[in-house]
Amino acid sequence: MARVKTYPTLYHYTSLESAVAILESGALRLYRSTAMSDPLEVKLGIDVFVDVLIEALNNTKLRKPKAKLGSLLLNTHQVFNLRGDARFTPELRIKMGMPAETAKLTHFIDTYGGLDADRVRAVYVTCFTEERDAISQWRLYGGNGSGVALGFNFADGMTIERNDKKYVPIRVGKVSYDVAKVKKRQEKIIDGLLSGDGNIWAAAEKCYRDAVLLKQADYSHEKEWRVYMYAKALKHSPRVSISQGRVRPFVEITNFDKKKDGTLPLREIITGPLSAFDGEGDENWKMFVAAKSSVDAESEIRLSKSAKDFRH
Repeated sequence: MARVKTYPTLYHYTSLESAVAILESGALRLYRSTAMSDPLEVKLGIDVFVDVLIEALNNTKLRKPKAKLGSLLLNTHQVFNLRGDARFTPELRIKMGMPAETAKLTHFIDTYGGLDADRVRAVYVTCFTEERDAISQWRLYGGNGSGVALGFNFADGMTIERNDKKYVPIRVGKVSYDVAKVKKRQEKIIDGLLSGDGNIWAAAEKCYRDAVLLKQADYSHEKEWRVYMYAKALKHSPRVSISQGRVRPFVEITNFDKKKDGTLPLREIITGPLSAFDGEGDENWKMFVAAKSSVDAESEIRLSKSAKDFRH
């Protein structure tokens, strides 16, 4: 029997209102990466990977390796919705294996054509941290100190149900803050693929994972993890909300393990340092949490109050 991978307790800092919505619905929202607080989220990693592929394509003369790289670039363009990316010139498309006229036509469509809303090619993400009760997290994400940190114990097996009743896998990964290291690893993966008969899609998955989980070194103190999925696998339009002053497409996870029983793998709830109530001793809060059927009934959820001094 295959062993199910588990992860350290990961904390999601949010407002009290959002935490209550999560507890009541038993669902976690993944937002489209372009609608996150930083609209450049995920873009850094995609740019690094595309540059690695283009460099390899420009340096490759043999027909079979060029065909592999062309297929990878085309799939990357579709998965991450790279319409309008200036790097995908007609000349590059010809190198990717397209006939000249097709290359010119697809370049024109990508540059000037409208986007098909039913074919959203992107990544849906929600963010967590290893940091338990961290002032920086409270300030940025936890209602400026008055919110809640939800501690989850995730395991492999999470899915989203599609309209056709099939299940799309949800992935969990630790963010990397070392661009040079990630680029070197991707170059090694591509070199291995081109020098042998490795599976092109297995190589793509490793590189796509790197792309989604790469972030600037300035944010390394956040110790971030991401729960994510590729929109290409969804095969239908997402739901949309209006929040943070903009339109935000999202999908919801309700299946957190292979049982698909809809229970949140929640292990700890911490109320912020400026919360109006003591999350550890407030009887009303205890009653509310206990009443939520969306929480795993077999687990003991630890209720805590932040011990941080918010003045620092």
